[in-house]
Amino acid sequence: MDAIRDTRDVASGDGGAGDSGASPATGARQTRTGAVWRTRKGRRNAEPAGPVGRVFPSVWGTALSGEALRLPHDLQGAPALLLVAYRRAAQADVDRWATFLRDTTPALRVLELPVIPAILWRPLQGWIDGGMRGGVPRPQWSNVITVYEDGATVRAFVGDRGAAVAHAVLLDAGGTVRALETDGFDDDDAARLSATIAELAGS
Repeated sequence: MDAIRDTRDVASGDGGAGDSGASPATGARQTRTGAVWRTRKGRRNAEPAGPVGRVFPSVWGTALSGEALRLPHDLQGAPALLLVAYRRAAQADVDRWATFLRDTTPALRVLELPVIPAILWRPLQGWIDGGMRGGVPRPQWSNVITVYEDGATVRAFVGDRGAAVAHAVLLDAGGTVRALETDGFDDDDAARLSATIAELAGS
């Protein structure tokens, strides 16, 4: 899916980079999954897991098909996966996650969330969304939700280290974050996320 590819790189918003995500001691990348930080070298740091275990904030977005949605309220009742992206260059990573999830968990609802928090872009929302529609097959329009006015709320909750990657946010049926992957798609992250999805499906 090309939700961001055919628009200008507007999703970086105010340019805030957030947490660098690197361990001061090892330089290893970190991923927020479960109750602790896990570095790529397997070390465990006793820092909080951020959004994991918390309810996703109430935010409004608009599907490319035109419907307004309030998240996570309109998703409650079944688990869902949000692919949050702040930058056009993150689209390739969004596509990798989306393809993997479509192949392995076809029953799971997966939404792309291009987040564009900068106020200066709001008057151009229609133009930006129109550009996105040009790169997304019409049957997928309802699964691409642009977030403008509440974009800063999403960024503050999920985090943004400035990388051109998708933030994979797994919600349970009540809207609570059960897993968060922020380092970009790879086999280890995908396997870990799949395990959590399976746990939710069996609960």
